Amino acid sequence: MDARGGLKLEGLVKHFGDVEAVAGVDLELPPGKLISFLGPSGCGKTTMLRMIAGLEKPTEGRVYLDGADITDRPPHLRDIGMVFQTLALFPHLSVAGNIAYGIRIRGVGDRESRVRVDELLKLVSLEGMGDRRISQLSGGQRQRVATARALALAPKLFLLDEPLSALDANLREQLQVELRLLQQQLGITTIMVTHDQREAMTMSDLVVVMDAGRVEEVEAVFVAALPVIRAALLSYYRLSEEEAEEAEKDLQVWFHRLSRRGGGGQMPVKSLRISLLSAACQYGRSFQIWKLGGMPSNDARLNTLLSREPQDVATDLVTRFDGDQL
Repeated sequence: MDARGGLKLEGLVKHFGDVEAVAGVDLELPPGKLISFLGPSGCGKTTMLRMIAGLEKPTEGRVYLDGADITDRPPHLRDIGMVFQTLALFPHLSVAGNIAYGIRIRGVGDRESRVRVDELLKLVSLEGMGDRRISQLSGGQRQRVATARALALAPKLFLLDEPLSALDANLREQLQVELRLLQQQLGITTIMVTHDQREAMTMSDLVVVMDAGRVEEVEAVFVAALPVIRAALLSYYRLSEEEAEEAEKDLQVWFHRLSRRGGGGQMPVKSLRISLLSAACQYGRSFQIWKLGGMPSNDARLNTLLSREPQDVATDLVTRFDGDQL
């Protein structure tokens, strides 16, 4: 896999008249990962994506891709593919014509273009549909065409501006899985804008939370800690799968509040880890004691664990799993 697509934003600001849409964002994102920009409408996430793509010029600040300053480059010279919220497919072109559009503009020959289009149709599970008109496609098929078109020139960076927002819930969940598997298969750095917290947490390696034009937190801590949280709840505290899943949802909400109280994610990472795992252990301990009705369990190991302070258990877990695993 090609480790291309490392992105750095330096002091990024965007004003629309008197409105500050993006307020001095400094961010460095690793290559080969799927990163979500998460936040409410008007928080600046789409404006930031458009500045990365070259569709908006920053008022201040610089954009770097693989170490190269691309701030002043036009969009077609940035080596970036993008799927728009509206998909922006050409209704007068066939499926193959849409996918091949960028390839032909680059002057690629017809034979090579056909080969590449066939590869992409197979990649997005639309084999044999190249001659169809856009009007003949379902919503999910149109989304796949837009994805194939954005990937046609093998870009370093793949941008998604809420591409699933207009789809029904079942199709949306199906395409979330498809997009994630495709991203992992290609190893392409991908940034997705969404206001859906569940979508961000389901699909992403890293979640960048935005509000009022600022980055509030980078939620790698929570995402990375999930396997350890689940192991602690299932194995240590003997919760069922369903009970552990409910606990994780509650902990996710609590973690957002904690991070904001800590100054927008400026708490030391180790302190966040300990606080998060301590809350998980407290949850597991309280729930298990409630299930036991205050009586000792017939499991001696569980009894020993329940007698320990959750903070102490959490500190042990952080020490044990510290580093890239947590």
